[in-house]
Amino acid sequence: MGFNVPMEFLPMPVKGQGGPGCTKGPQCGANITSRCPSELKAPGGCNSACNALQNQSSLYCCYGRHCESNEYSAFFVRMCPEALSFSSDAPSQTAFSCPWDTNYQNTAAP
Repeated sequence: MGFNVPMEFLPMPVKGQGGPGCTKGPQCGANITSRCPSELKAPGGCNSACNALQNQSSLYCCYGRHCESNEYSAFFVRMCPEALSFSSDAPSQTAFSCPWDTNYQNTAAP
């Protein structure tokens, strides 16, 4: 959908969990709402392009296994380089990979 506050979604340091790629998670401390493109603005936040531009869903929504990046996903990547819009936007050092049973802590406005 979108979001309106800085957030982080981090793996919990539980004994036995972790491993390659499971030491960090997606986070964004940027104030997206104040810089949101006008066509994505929503009351109190910033929509995803898929949600805001439904009449152009074939361009901005994911269908199938691969999603193409676009000018809106690039905006979010620039604002929040440690979060992902689409896996194709991610440099290898940003990719997150944790075991299926990992616990997470979600913090709004860290």
